[in-house]
Amino acid sequence: MGTSLPADYKEFCETFGSGEFCDFLTVYASVGGAASELADSHEANRRIADEHPVVRDGYLPHGLYHPGGRGILQWGAGVQGDEFAWLADTASAPELWPVVTRDDAGTWQRFDVSMSEFTY
Repeated sequence: MGTSLPADYKEFCETFGSGEFCDFLTVYASVGGAASELADSHEANRRIADEHPVVRDGYLPHGLYHPGGRGILQWGAGVQGDEFAWLADTASAPELWPVVTRDDAGTWQRFDVSMSEFTY
């Protein structure tokens, strides 16, 4: 991924692993090593955005995260099409990354809390 991930996300993944919470939220878990739903999801988002400019435009004004830079790094999804992500920025500590969400209408909203606080 080209960056460290927030400590609370790592703890969340170690505690709960992957799965669906309350029949609503799926967290893309990463427990380290080669297996990472988070990395797989990000690569899929990048591939789709590269192939379909209209999808890429859906990540504006932030853009998708790229190693060594900044942008949307999705860590989960809701059953109704909502997306949950960090506004990742390698220039700041991962613990400072805000959570951003996009609803099924494409509207982004920012929350200045950690991933685990947001999930709670």
